[in-house]
Amino acid sequence: MLKNTMIAAAVGTFAMTSAALAQTPEFSTVDANEDSLLTLEELNSAGVPITEDIFKAADTNEDGALDSEEYSRIEL
Repeated sequence: MLKNTMIAAAVGTFAMTSAALAQTPEFSTVDANEDSLLTLEELNSAGVPITEDIFKAADTNEDGALDSEEYSRIEL
């Protein structure tokens, strides 16, 4: 019984940690040059796990950068 409880606690801790790590950082934290736009390079430098395909899909106005509205729609 104790073994099952310890396993359940470990799994629960891992799940909570994974959820916390999966959250996207705030826009202002990622916007290194403070131009109110995020490039793929800024996102990668900030450790945001985003692919070029996801970036391009999120860039709805196709200007090569994400504004805060476009960034808020990303689901990682």
